[in-house]
Amino acid sequence: MKHIFTFFFSFVFVLGLAQQQGRQDIITAKSVEKNAIENAGRAGKKSNVLIKRASKIYSNLGYAVAKDVLSEVKEDLLKEEAWRELANSYRLNHETNRAEYYYSRLVQLNAKPEYILRYAQTLQSNGKCLDAVRWFDIYKKSEPAKNKNWKFQEDCTESIAYAWHPEVTVKNFEALNSKYLDFAPVPFKEELIITSNRKWRSSLKRKDLWTKNDFSDLYIVKTIDEKLVENIRLLRGELSTKFHDGVIAVFPDNESILFTRSDEAGKNSKGNIDLKIYQTKFEKGKWLNAVPLSINKPDFSFAHPALSPDGRAMIFASNLDRGIGQMDLYISFLKNGKWTEPKGLGPEINSAGNELFPYWAQDGTLYFSSEGHQGFGGLDVFAIQYVNIENEIVWQDRIHMGAPINSEMDDHGFYIDKNGENGYFASDRDGGKGGDDIYKWNAPGGLKFFKQKKAIVRNAKTGQILANIPVNYFAKKVMGTESEMMSQLLEESKTQNSNSHGVVFLKIHPKILFELNIDQPGFQSFSKEISDNHFSKDNEVYLDLIPLLEARVDSVFIEKEVVKEVVKEVFKGIPLEEGALIVLEDIYYDFDKFNIR
Repeated sequence: MKHIFTFFFSFVFVLGLAQQQGRQDIITAKSVEKNAIENAGRAGKKSNVLIKRASKIYSNLGYAVAKDVLSEVKEDLLKEEAWRELANSYRLNHETNRAEYYYSRLVQLNAKPEYILRYAQTLQSNGKCLDAVRWFDIYKKSEPAKNKNWKFQEDCTESIAYAWHPEVTVKNFEALNSKYLDFAPVPFKEELIITSNRKWRSSLKRKDLWTKNDFSDLYIVKTIDEKLVENIRLLRGELSTKFHDGVIAVFPDNESILFTRSDEAGKNSKGNIDLKIYQTKFEKGKWLNAVPLSINKPDFSFAHPALSPDGRAMIFASNLDRGIGQMDLYISFLKNGKWTEPKGLGPEINSAGNELFPYWAQDGTLYFSSEGHQGFGGLDVFAIQYVNIENEIVWQDRIHMGAPINSEMDDHGFYIDKNGENGYFASDRDGGKGGDDIYKWNAPGGLKFFKQKKAIVRNAKTGQILANIPVNYFAKKVMGTESEMMSQLLEESKTQNSNSHGVVFLKIHPKILFELNIDQPGFQSFSKEISDNHFSKDNEVYLDLIPLLEARVDSVFIEKEVVKEVVKEVFKGIPLEEGALIVLEDIYYDFDKFNIR
């Protein structure tokens, strides 16, 4: 009975506590709900304030600051515009992994062609080729009219190895680089001029909101090797203003330079500060009298000048509204002391994306960086030459500069010396010291490229062209060079059938030895090592297959008529000609008889 009473009392007591707790829970829940609503309201108001603040900073090109402000807002409170600003801000500060994440969210929210394109580009920059190709394909279908001049990555089967320079070595210019942005290297006399936003001895506290670092200035330094420099300093004179200065071109007399500067007139009609091209002259040991060029126009940027070897023509980047893409390359000529009206360089050079950092080499080759032509990702360096036809410059085939000059990140500011064996460029690739770093490259004997050559398959005895013959070829070794890229080439054995003219097209490099193999019924096995030296001036080489000349059965010669009868049954479909060698295997006889069964 005691146990029953105790149990009953305990049950009532617990039940009462439960009922009391239930009432308290209801009161608490209402209180929590009320507090949550109040907190959410405060959080929502705070988030709205932060989002508006970030948007204003973003509109003034303050990308690094804008993304920091937006990072304080919970993701579930962000709307499409904030996601777009975050994605673009990370992309424009070289943080492509973070940009990829935000673009992936954007395309889920709204599959705008602009978002799809940027998502595909960041995937490509992050080495995700298959995903990038898929999204590039989606973009092409979404805006077929707008992207007709844009060449995208189409598949992942064409290896980076066939856009490789085994003769080129690239080294980070460690002694010159900082943890900030260092780019646009241009030799000047015995020294090197670079553009950098590194910290310098200055009382100015201004910051570029795009990067949250100092504004860029022009520096000059005496270089010795990639591990040693002397006396790095700001250029003296009127080349250091309160905003951006940098990216120069030197006139042949070394007495004047063109350079890029934030417009001294201030904001344009859209509230932004454009870039303009200025000219200055070296006087009394200083660069003085910096004046804007007459071709500069309000509301547009003019930047990154490049001079022809004779100094009479200039190529530069601009976002003029008559262009093909965003920033295009234009040309202007110096006539009677004035620059002519700029003219776009056309679709051979300009794309629907950005073309920047041109450099006009001594041999007339134009080097520039583009994100709109098919490459490895980000900005890639391209080369193009011109011919002068009836006083008109006509640009020839564009060449992708390949690895190790190009990477999946941004590569730009390419320079090549007059001998064609040494130079510089800038890149934000992995392994650098800062955002953009300057790299030195070297190619003894000059740059070499993979070129398409023709091999023609034919009958060695008759000279007859042989169509539809499978030719297997692969890189066997790099002559005089060891490289990790070689292993990738060795893994890429390819087979190509000769066309109706007996031709197979091979990609050959002067520094690489290839091996060709052909196993074709009716002919002896063919194997040949081949290099660029084997090709004649017309870029052709012949692969002569030797027909089998005899018919043997168990080492005993037999009559031609017998061979013909056997061939009808055993070698169906093989073209016969007199003198052809037919190999018979697994021949059977009746016991103790000589005649073939």
